[in-house]
Amino acid sequence: AAERYATAVEELQQKDVALILAQGAATPGVVRANPTVPVVFAYSADPVVGKIVQSLARPGGKATGVTFMSVELNPKRIDFVRTALPKARKIGLLSNINHFGEENEIAACQTAVQQAGAELTVYRVTALPEIQPAVVRALDDGIEVLVVLPSAGMVRYSSEIIRQCLARKVPVVSGWSSFAHAGALLTYGPNLGEGMKRVAWYTMRVLGGARPSDLPVEQPTKLELVVNRKTAAQLGIDL
Repeated sequence: AAERYATAVEELQQKDVALILAQGAATPGVVRANPTVPVVFAYSADPVVGKIVQSLARPGGKATGVTFMSVELNPKRIDFVRTALPKARKIGLLSNINHFGEENEIAACQTAVQQAGAELTVYRVTALPEIQPAVVRALDDGIEVLVVLPSAGMVRYSSEIIRQCLARKVPVVSGWSSFAHAGALLTYGPNLGEGMKRVAWYTMRVLGGARPSDLPVEQPTKLELVVNRKTAAQLGIDL
């Protein structure tokens, strides 16, 4: 994979591009290919944990942009779970361990659940084909709600995750609105469309002469709570 990204970056630079836009899982590969031109990214994981930048405040290299991960949102998401499902005591958490920064999100969720007097079981996957078997294990363990930490891989399998859970009357909660539109009970997290507008802002700043190292990486500022009322009715949940 590293060789493919290096080749792609080299081909772009041969075309005399002034800047490279990187999105999602391509971001680490593009940055580590060490392009000679600036990189602006839209990244769902933690760019510091992924060693893409030195820190959010001081990126320190040729790359900057927007991260859609915000650990601080996880306790509030758990709070919404407890509000919507006050009797739920067994919460499952589905995580992709290759999504940089999710261990910090898991820790935040564990603290929030413990404070609420509930039980959290984490189901980690290392590859996308492991997602569906992990959901089956969680359901067989008797979870009452499944919280899915959002990433591109989880979005890809969101419809199947939700179908499996709803077949057993177990609601799904996540962070991006696409999950709610696919049938999750609710989502709380960044508005991705607004975040992409900020990527455009970074692009114009860099093309205007600003150095990426001087532009702090931005975390979500536009948040949204999305509730699927059809799913709530299907599960007999009164919100």
